[in-house]
Amino acid sequence: MMSQPHPVHHSLLPSSRDGRWSVGLAVVSLVSLGWFFLMVASGQRGGDSFSDNWLLTGPMVVVVAAGIAGLIVALVAVVRSHERSLFLALPALWGLVVTFFTIGELAFPH
Repeated sequence: MMSQPHPVHHSLLPSSRDGRWSVGLAVVSLVSLGWFFLMVASGQRGGDSFSDNWLLTGPMVVVVAAGIAGLIVALVAVVRSHERSLFLALPALWGLVVTFFTIGELAFPH
């Protein structure tokens, strides 16, 4: 007699440590993006190079680093911890968007 496969349990919040870290990194990335837009709305403008205004550069470095790290940790959570929470899709998607735009900026600077 064959045993039935275990049903996949989907929860809303991640249960593994890696899953929680991934969601936290995505939140840090999104808050930093909000801070960047707040600085732009307050009148901050960039200069001729990337590092001319650190009130704009700093948050964008955090957006990219936390976004890509969130993607990597989400993938680790899925592979190593078999995490299947719905909130884990958010850092993965956000990390893909950040990675896509970062590669675009590096490949085709303007």
